[in-house]
Amino acid sequence: LCHSATMLTLRGDLAGADAAAEAGFTLGTDTGQPDAMTQFAVQVTVIRVHQGRLHEMLPVIEQAIIDVPALVAYQAALAYACVMGGDDTSAVSHLERAVAHGFTTPEDSAWSTAHAAWAETAARTGHHESAAVLRDRMSPFHAQLVVTALTVLPAFAHFHERLGSFARVI
Repeated sequence: LCHSATMLTLRGDLAGADAAAEAGFTLGTDTGQPDAMTQFAVQVTVIRVHQGRLHEMLPVIEQAIIDVPALVAYQAALAYACVMGGDDTSAVSHLERAVAHGFTTPEDSAWSTAHAAWAETAARTGHHESAAVLRDRMSPFHAQLVVTALTVLPAFAHFHERLGSFARVI
């Protein structure tokens, strides 16, 4: 069902993707899978990005930061959700905290997702300092797709698109 939700998202069938994600969550919880909520949250987050409703996920993202503080991608998702919901002040605050920590991110399956979310937040808020740092970090990967362990994030697509958005900021 995880694969189904991803494929439906890529096809633009967001209602179908929502249903598949929900079915996967139900199956996962009914069978006692410890990561059912994590899988579901990632899938629904991607769907909400495409629907322009990511800000609805703020409570889930904030809880994920408490539950899994080592997964830095949630920090980036929180900044992006803030800017998508029109809260540029909070988004900039999250960016400034990330800049202060050097955008330290483990080199794992969430690295590209975190950087793409931070990059989009920096571009939308016009935050020059973070855009400059992120451009330097992301440039070597300009032709790479933005992915998680679960899905390709078509809302972010390629790094080169995020890098291009810095042109109006830097």
